[in-house]
Amino acid sequence: MKNKEKNRWTILLLVLVSMLVCFNLISQPVYADAKTHFDYSHVDLAVGGSYKPKLIKPDGRIIKSSSLTWKSSKTSVVKVSSKGKITGKKAGKAKIFATYKDKTYSISVQVYKFNAAKVKKDLGVPNNVKVKIKKTGEYYWDGAAIWLVGVELYSKEKCVAFADVAVKNSKIARQIYAYNPSGVY
Repeated sequence: MKNKEKNRWTILLLVLVSMLVCFNLISQPVYADAKTHFDYSHVDLAVGGSYKPKLIKPDGRIIKSSSLTWKSSKTSVVKVSSKGKITGKKAGKAKIFATYKDKTYSISVQVYKFNAAKVKKDLGVPNNVKVKIKKTGEYYWDGAAIWLVGVELYSKEKCVAFADVAVKNSKIARQIYAYNPSGVY
C-alpha cells in the first residue's frame, strides 16, 4: 500500500515538473512592436519648448541617445542637440532624424507660437491686471492624446496660479490651481 501511494506521488511530481519545464520552454517574451521606433511618431512643441525623444528597440530597451547621430530637417524651426534634445525655435514643421547602425529613423515635429494673451484670457485675468506667464515644461497626456505645456501665472513676482495648456491652441486643457503657500489644494 505504501509503495502504491509513494508511486502516485512520484508520478504526480514528475508530471508537474515536466509541465513546468514545457511551459517555460514554450513561453517566450512577446513584443508588441517588431521594429525599432520612437516613443512618439509626432511631437508638438511651443516655441522655446523642448523634448527628448526616445528610440526604442523591439525588445523594449531604450537606445542611448549618445549612440545616435541627430539631425534636423529645418534648423530654423527645430534644433537638436548631440544628445537628442529637440527645442522649438519658431513656428513651423520639421523632421528630426536619428541614425543608429546605418539605419535612419524620423519623428515629425510641429512648433507652435505660444499665445500668452489667450492663456491669460482663459484664466479670467482682467486686462488691467499685469501678470507674467512662465512655461514650465512640456509633456504628452496619453488620456487625451495631446501635448501640453505647464504654465505658471505670476503677479508681483509671486506665483498666483498654474495650469496645463494645450500646445496647439494655448487653451487650458487639464488643471487650474490657485497658488496656495501652505501647499494644500
